[in-house]
Amino acid sequence: MVRLPRALEEKRVKLLALAQRRAFESYMRYGHVPELHKQAAAFAVDAEKALGSGADVSLAEFTRLKPTTYYTWRSAGDERVRSSHAAHAGQVFSWASPPAGGHPGTAPNCRCWPEPYYGDPRIANTLLQLVHEQRVDNSGREHWASIETLARPDGSVAESSIIGSDGTKFRSSFSGSSVRHAITLPTGGKVRFATTGGVQTTYVGDEVAPLLESAWTAKGPSVLRARRELAFLLRNPTDPFGDVFPYNEPGPGGGTGPVGPGASVGAALVALYNMLNAVGANLGSADVPVVAFKAWTNGKETDAAPVLVTTLTAEQLRLSCKRLLDVQTWTDQAAVELTPQRSTMDATRWGTAVHKRVKDIITALQNSFPESNNDIFAELSLDGANGDAHYGKLGSTRLDVLEDRREDMGAICVYDVKTGNAGLTTARIKQIAQVVAKKFGGVLFYVLEVRPNR
Repeated sequence: MVRLPRALEEKRVKLLALAQRRAFESYMRYGHVPELHKQAAAFAVDAEKALGSGADVSLAEFTRLKPTTYYTWRSAGDERVRSSHAAHAGQVFSWASPPAGGHPGTAPNCRCWPEPYYGDPRIANTLLQLVHEQRVDNSGREHWASIETLARPDGSVAESSIIGSDGTKFRSSFSGSSVRHAITLPTGGKVRFATTGGVQTTYVGDEVAPLLESAWTAKGPSVLRARRELAFLLRNPTDPFGDVFPYNEPGPGGGTGPVGPGASVGAALVALYNMLNAVGANLGSADVPVVAFKAWTNGKETDAAPVLVTTLTAEQLRLSCKRLLDVQTWTDQAAVELTPQRSTMDATRWGTAVHKRVKDIITALQNSFPESNNDIFAELSLDGANGDAHYGKLGSTRLDVLEDRREDMGAICVYDVKTGNAGLTTARIKQIAQVVAKKFGGVLFYVLEVRPNR
């Protein structure tokens, strides 16, 4: 057995502790353990590897991977939650000092999750030495033109100011479990999102009264309160409006005609969703972004009403959009199989080929195992008259992959497979709403971006 010198042994023990903690945090927050964590654990456990290959693992680099120091305990909020876990809900805990029974998600069948707590609950931001960083994109290939952040000593972001490549401005602050985003659109519209205690409150312009309050619950996105313009969000019939259309406003997602307050909210939700996908860590989260809307029709036109934009932990995703990992696997498989042809295709043909291959993979699975794949739909298409269209029909609207979760979540998961740099748009949201409403009626739907991992 190899015995390390005292200094190296201390480093090995420290590295092992870090590896175990970071691996757990990464699994809870990201759903997987990064390769660096696995390598570090292997080096730390095996003294010979630590001695012979320790130079390959930088302890300083490893410590910078720390996502948060504290978290707020969140529970599913239903009758199935343990009484002890219900008592923890809303409380702040340290990753280094778990409460009795362990961190959320560690007990058998526990559906609780940790929500990042930004900073140290014992110390105000004003007493900290914040680190300023500024970046500018000169390539023109990013979704952002500039990013300016103020970070705490533990690496968590206290404030950020981002200018998008299209001119959208994002000013955000992160304090404890409270997150605030003020978004100024290129059109001049202003929208504010304030999330506290898991509830997101949406304001338009400088208004004090909120437009709506929403939250991600054990059963997916839910509207808790809405002003009259969006009151239909609280109903749940097949047609949310019937013949009643408050103020004769257009679609809250930004349809034709006079623009109601929801139009700016829809655009701001999409802009924030795209930026979270591009630089989530600078907006306080490295979890998976999701944006939720509700499809509705007034008898003449289908549109999408904004509900919520948030990020989900691996556990939340596991309980809501169960086929996400499958869709990611199919997308990766399609990209790998088509890699030999990549050099002969432009970006458009490459994207079309990947989408077509994903569809073929799903179709083959449905033909072989129809009962276990009856909740998944690939490449649903509508023509201009909102009738069913065959795959690839010119002028038709096509959605990549949908998962029907109406039975237990009351919603549809829309997986938007992307192979290029383009992000989600409000026009695309409206297209999604048209297909969803045609196929499933007026229901909630949420969008998750899926890109090939290679």
